[in-house]
Amino acid sequence: MRLRDDKLILGVAAGLALAVTLVVSSTHPNGKVELLAQMPVAENAAGAEPGALEVPEASAADTKSNVRTRASEVGGSDIPKLDAERRRDGRRREAELSAEFTTLRKEQGDEAFEHALRAVLASKSEPQERKLCALRAWNTAELPGTVALLAAVVEEETDVSASSSPALSRSALKLLFERAPSSEDARRALARFSFVPDAHVTEELRRSASSYLSASIRAPQHDEAARLLRLDTDAAVLDGALAALDRDPNFAARRGQ
Repeated sequence: MRLRDDKLILGVAAGLALAVTLVVSSTHPNGKVELLAQMPVAENAAGAEPGALEVPEASAADTKSNVRTRASEVGGSDIPKLDAERRRDGRRREAELSAEFTTLRKEQGDEAFEHALRAVLASKSEPQERKLCALRAWNTAELPGTVALLAAVVEEETDVSASSSPALSRSALKLLFERAPSSEDARRALARFSFVPDAHVTEELRRSASSYLSASIRAPQHDEAARLLRLDTDAAVLDGALAALDRDPNFAARRGQ
């Protein structure tokens, strides 16, 4: 009996509290905020700041997607402008080719996979979309010599888009940029394409490489770019490369910064 009376009293008290809250809210717009501010705050997990939100770590896929987005922001999009139907057809074809290479590796192993990719990339008759899928498959597979292969494609392939596929040379340059934050070899390749006079790249690719390099290294950026150039640039062309670095708008204003 006593327990029931206690519950009744608690119920009445709760009802009165609710009525007071409604009255205050209607007469004082800020009254509800003040009442909430006076309520006790639940304890946070150890080490957590009050009001802090737990943000899940980005997955590997999210990180790669962010890098690709950043590459487009820095160097511009390399995807040809197409209507919606052609874009869908291009994506479907790319998925089919990627699945083909994935199945080959699964069934025949890395050696056959690498041999097939090299054959596609070296071919003069393979369509560009197939060569692009082979290039991306190699990069994703982390095969030995990936940076060297990407650099070779930048220099040897033309900077021309075909149908729904971006230019191979520009795609390879963008893949180097994606690798640059964690690969000094990739940064050295970007430095060479940016400033070494005898690098076999178009002026547009050279400008893109410079933007990628600038976005890939930390301050002092000019000094770091010069260090990268000195690592493997022939003495005969080093002075010209350093002079080009001094003139480059991405680095000229950042000497010592």
